[in-house]
Amino acid sequence: MNKRLKRLIFIFFIFIACIKFEFESPYEDANGIYLQWLGIYPIAADKFVITDRFGYFLDIGYSASKIEKYTISIDSCHYMCRYIRNGTVNDFKVENEYGFLAIPSFGLEIINFQGETPFLYGELSLPGGAQLIEISGDYAYIIGDSTFYIIDITNKKEPKKLSEIKFAKKIQDFEIEGDFAFILLEAILPNLAVDFLILNIGNKNSPEIITHSCKDEILPVKMFAVSDDYIYFLSEMNTLFNYKWDSEINLLVGASLSFPNAANYLFVKGKQGLLMGNGFLHLLNLTYPETPCVCETISLQGNFTYGMIDKNYIYVLSPYLNIIEIKEIPK
Repeated sequence: MNKRLKRLIFIFFIFIACIKFEFESPYEDANGIYLQWLGIYPIAADKFVITDRFGYFLDIGYSASKIEKYTISIDSCHYMCRYIRNGTVNDFKVENEYGFLAIPSFGLEIINFQGETPFLYGELSLPGGAQLIEISGDYAYIIGDSTFYIIDITNKKEPKKLSEIKFAKKIQDFEIEGDFAFILLEAILPNLAVDFLILNIGNKNSPEIITHSCKDEILPVKMFAVSDDYIYFLSEMNTLFNYKWDSEINLLVGASLSFPNAANYLFVKGKQGLLMGNGFLHLLNLTYPETPCVCETISLQGNFTYGMIDKNYIYVLSPYLNIIEIKEIPK
């Protein structure tokens, strides 16, 4: 080996010795968090509610529907009991181990889940039945096709209807936030702007429609979510856009966020949100609610149709239960 070649090799080793090699961690991220899939559990359902250490899972059927109660932890799920009802249970919520069921063919049923054998505790027949339900304090808010009901559930054995409002079109989706109800009516024809209504429900016996102003038409949407003063809409074109509401009459449009894949479900809680579809889940950062952004994405097998965030954990259905942890990158 000649002197010139030896010199070049020496210079090369000196050069690479001055370089700091760093292999990028699969979790390395500017926002300091990553998503870790913990597992899938053999609990198939259409909807669920997680409350403290319990999970309630609704399997909707035409001839019969069932709600199963489990203890839930990040590494195990243990079956506790089951409630079966003939016919369809379209929606449900759980508060203090009481289940509130929206029955399309009947109305409201209240189930006691406190013991080993759940049983019917109270009920209320509603004209046109019940499709969707939300619980807030001592009141149940129920959608029955084109009617909005406010129900007093202080006495769970004998719930009482306080008021109702009927609309000319079917109700597609609704949310309750404080003293206001946000209602999305179905579009009569595809690609038409939708009717979005805001009700003042401070007086439970006499809710009032608020006439709000909006400079931009709200395009056809799949669903929406409300968090504080912001309303997030998931459009049929898979774009997430939001409006700021000033609690008076104004709806001011904010930034939009488009996605390449079809999304099935939107969930918003505080400064976080979920957007999910077939094989993917986006964790949304809503720290600056007027400009939502995706802070993490995880790809998993399955078509995700329902989910929620509870503390540092994400629970989603595919239709089986998946649990994902929101973790911080060690510094």
